This record gives sequence, structure tokens and C-alpha cells, in this order.
Amino acid sequence: IDSDYNALTDALGLLRNDTKNAAGTQVEALGVEIDTITMTARLPQKKLDKAVQLVTETLNARRLTLLQAQKLAGFLSFCSAVVTLGRTYLRRLWTFTSTFTKPRSFRPLTDGVIEDLVWWRDLLPRFNGAFSHTYEPYERELHINTNEIRAIELAFKHWAIYWAHATVIVHTDNTTAEIGILKGHTKSAGMDNLRQILITAASLDIQLHAQRSFCRLSQRETWPATRETLGLWIVQRAFGSNAPHMGQVQGTTLQSYLSALRSVHVDLGLSINVFEEDHIQRLIQGAKNLFPAQSRRKRLPITRDILLDVLSKRATRGEDPIDTRNLNAAFTVAFSGFLRMGEFTYKASDLIDTRRFATERLTKRCITLSATRDHMILHLPRSKTDHDNTGVDIVVATAADDACPIHHMDTLLQQEPKEDGQPLFRLSNGAFTRAAQHAYNQHLSQDQIQALGRWGSNAFKRYYKTNPQRLFSLQRQFLTGHTAPPTN
Repeated sequence: IDSDYNALTDALGLLRNDTKNAAGTQVEALGVEIDTITMTARLPQKKLDKAVQLVTETLNARRLTLLQAQKLAGFLSFCSAVVTLGRTYLRRLWTFTSTFTKPRSFRPLTDGVIEDLVWWRDLLPRFNGAFSHTYEPYERELHINTNEIRAIELAFKHWAIYWAHATVIVHTDNTTAEIGILKGHTKSAGMDNLRQILITAASLDIQLHAQRSFCRLSQRETWPATRETLGLWIVQRAFGSNAPHMGQVQGTTLQSYLSALRSVHVDLGLSINVFEEDHIQRLIQGAKNLFPAQSRRKRLPITRDILLDVLSKRATRGEDPIDTRNLNAAFTVAFSGFLRMGEFTYKASDLIDTRRFATERLTKRCITLSATRDHMILHLPRSKTDHDNTGVDIVVATAADDACPIHHMDTLLQQEPKEDGQPLFRLSNGAFTRAAQHAYNQHLSQDQIQALGRWGSNAFKRYYKTNPQRLFSLQRQFLTGHTAPPTN
């Protein structure tokens, strides 16, 4: 074929650029990567990196000239041909270019432009690629109900991994699709597609939202929520119902559901006053009083003695050395640095976007050991209390026993060399904010505990309890005016 094509173009006198010839199922043409196996057209990695770099530089500069704005808008317009939602998040940039009165003057970016550019920077890798599907003859005859369910199935196929351990609200104007998802079955031909949706949701711990079903069944408007709608919904969930997904839940669970609904209202720009009303809060408190939470297995706070037991040779006997190194380093650093679970763990889905992982999670570059090994600097790229997302530097000191974080971190880095952007630990769970208990037992003041744990409020008080020895001492002082240690 190539020889015939070359002979034909030569005969016609047409110029060719043979350096751009490509063969295979994945080739680049006109600046776009075409994959005939997955039937997608997407940006090549170089152009993807260029787009992210240009947007990041623009966000850092916070201002543009007309020429710079036009160049950026033009390049992102090219990208939009194969980037889902690309044009949606480009409109305000084009509007911004039309506001220039002098071509060489600088204009600050508007809030709308910044919001759109943040989308390009953070979500472009996820939305890179346009999908094409050739309908089989039988598919052209499918009922609209089946096609509606298939659309939801495709959404779960492409994006469900990003929704793991979350609640997903499915908005559809098709009654069969909605009822099928709520009940878990349908009599239509879309049952196979529905089954795949529910299997995917179950495997990734995805919960489908039920508030919409309550409003539909009671023929009420979903958004915005009203006092009457919320009140009836709270009562129905507190006592339970035979309606789909309207089973009984505890008052504490209802409180979390209400917080989720409030968050949706914030995202949609709706009023949240109804969630602050005393009537709604009293209903939630009533649910808690009528149906108190079941007692949970007692969990001891993490103290230094418990940590030493976890690190002992007896506890790690028979353990894989790799696991021991990772666990020992993670446990001691988490304890010493008052780290929260989400600050030193990650999920498998977080590794999909390596660029974002390197900027938001703990990696090797986040650790700086002092030359004398008497301390290290732990840089947290993201933290619950770091509202500006500028990162937090934590000084971790050495210790003279087996719970020394410097020793275990040094051992981990020496025996398991890592690239700068690789995950620092290989863990998936854990919580060590209760190191506050040990700090309290060591007679640190509340201000000192709050500073070590980087708490911005009095929430830190939930992480420790007064130990019996201190209670005895206080009680003795109250009764006699003198303090004395309890006898064994």
C-alpha cells in the first residue's frame, strides 16, 4: 500500500513528508493520537504536558497580555477537540480576551478564568480523549429505556474508579433507569447493563443517593430542600420504610446524610439556611435519642507503650522484612508528627494520576534528614488544617528507644531506594492522631498538644481522655488539699 501511495503521489507531483508516516493501531496525526483498539482520539503526552504547564504558569502569573491570552485560548481550543468538557471550561477565557482595550497591557485574571484554568490543570489528564463507537445493527433498534441505562453504565465504566467509597447521585429523566437503580432490577432489556452498574458500584463501595427517590415517591421537588421535605425524610429514615432505599438508619448516620445534602446545596449555589433551623436539628436529636448508636468495640488510644509493643521483635516475628521496614517507619513518623490517617496513607486509585499524587501525597522528596540525624523535616503537601494548600513543614526529633522515627526512616530510605516522586510508604490504613493521649499523659499543656497536632480548634480534646492516675490526684487534692499518687 505504501509503495502504491508513493507512486501515485509522485505521479501527481504531490509533496510528501515521509517523516510523519506511521503505521499500527496507535498513531499520531494532525497533533492528535488516534487509537483504533480503544476507538479514542486523545492528546499525546507531550501536548498534555504542555497544556498543563501553560495553565500552571498562567495561574502562577495571575495576569496576561492580550497576545498571551489569545495564545493560551488558541492552544486549549485545539485541545478541546479531544478533551471532554474542554469547550465548557474555555468560554470564560475567550470572554476575558475580549475585555482588553490595549493589546500590550496586562490584565489580572478574573475569578471565573481562574476557576476554569484550575479545571484544566487538575482534571485534564482524566478527561483527555474522545470516544467513538460504531453501532451494531441490533443496537439501532434498542428501546430508549435500555439506551438510558447504557449511558449510566458507560459513565461507571470510565469514572467509577474516582468515585470509590463515595455517594453518587444519578440524575436521569428516565423512570425505568431510575427505578431500576433504586430497586436493583428491571423488567426491561437493560437488565444486563443495570447488573454491570450495580456490580461496579458494589466492588468500589459506591452508594447511590436515596434522597432523590424520596422526593420522587412523594412527588416533591428535590432541590432546594425545604423544611417540610427534610423533616418528612428524617422521620421516614429514622423509623424506616418499605420504600426503596428508605430503610432505618441511626441518628448519627442521619446527621452525616444531612451534612452531605448541605454540601450539595453549597455546590449548587442554593441556600443552606434550612439546615441550620432548630426544627431540623431537633428532629435529628430526637432520632438519636429514640434510636441510640450501638456500643462499639473499645479502641485504646495510641500511647508510646503500645507503639513500642507494636515495634517489638515479638510483634514483627514472621513478618516480611519489607513490611516491617514500611510499618515501623510509618508508625513512628505518624506518631511523632501527630499525622492523620489521610496524611500518610493513600488509595490505589490515587496512583492513577502520578502528577497529582506527587503534589498532594507523601513522597520521598517530602523527607529531609539532618546531617547529624538528630531530626528530620517532614513536608506535608496537603493537610486537613492547611486551608491554603501551601504545605506544612513538621520537625520530627530523634528518640533514644525503638520508637525513634529518624532511625526507622533512615533504614527505610537506605534499604528501599525510591525516586523523588514515588510513595514514601506502602500502606493503606491507620490513624495516629491519638498520639495526643501520650502527650496528655506526659503533662503537656493543651496549647502544646494543639500546636503539635496542628489543630485549629478545640477538636483535639476528642483525642485524649484523662487517665485514672490524674483523676485520683485531682480528687485527692479536692478532698484533702494535697496530691498523692494512687497506691497499687
